[in-house]
Amino acid sequence: MIKVKDQGEVAMQNLRIGDEVLVTKNRYERVYSFGHKVDNGATFDFIQIETDTAKLELSERHLLFMANGVTKAAYQVRVGEELVTDSGHGGVVLQVKRVTKRGLFAPFTPSGRIIVNGIQCSTFIAFQKDTYTMLVGGFDTGLSFHYVSLLFNFPYTIYFHLFGWMGHEVYTEEGISMWSLLGKTFVEWALRQPNYIQSAALLPALAFAALLYNCLGLLVLLLVPLVMKRLAARYRTRKT
Repeated sequence: MIKVKDQGEVAMQNLRIGDEVLVTKNRYERVYSFGHKVDNGATFDFIQIETDTAKLELSERHLLFMANGVTKAAYQVRVGEELVTDSGHGGVVLQVKRVTKRGLFAPFTPSGRIIVNGIQCSTFIAFQKDTYTMLVGGFDTGLSFHYVSLLFNFPYTIYFHLFGWMGHEVYTEEGISMWSLLGKTFVEWALRQPNYIQSAALLPALAFAALLYNCLGLLVLLLVPLVMKRLAARYRTRKT
């Protein structure tokens, strides 16, 4: 279940773009997209993780925030480890097993975080196996898959922040949003290439995306409230 502002707890399949969902303790953000949305009754394999406070199911590559600061894919989580909960304290993992469930949903928020059944989850997946950080050309970038996904989703995030949702989102037959498919296809293609092509394709893209994310993101966060205040002041002046 997801905590939605002014609605209470809502089932994942009932979330809508524009809903304000709990992402960390006492902080809500709007859902701006669905990376995956399949509600046609199809079944999928999940990793079910049970803690001392909650239970949740995720696709095996879906990312979770660990209490020790590491971001892990669901299949990498082990009994005895601690997850981050909505209270900020660790939830000790008691059991991990594979299950089959109907439906597949991955709502995106600006921070890439969402609280599901009291557990803080990433909205993204791991691109590679057996590593916690992205490897490019045999080199460990030290960048978590969560951060890399934030970088590649940033243009869409900014678009939503500035203009809002346009009222529709296009999905493939597999339920993947077309926007997510662009970045996913590029990264997965690059990672299948020899090391020198990986490096040539991904390192410049990561560097540019990081620059855009850190500089433009700060600029937007500073300017948008100022512009909105000025527009509101001008509107009040006209009314009087």
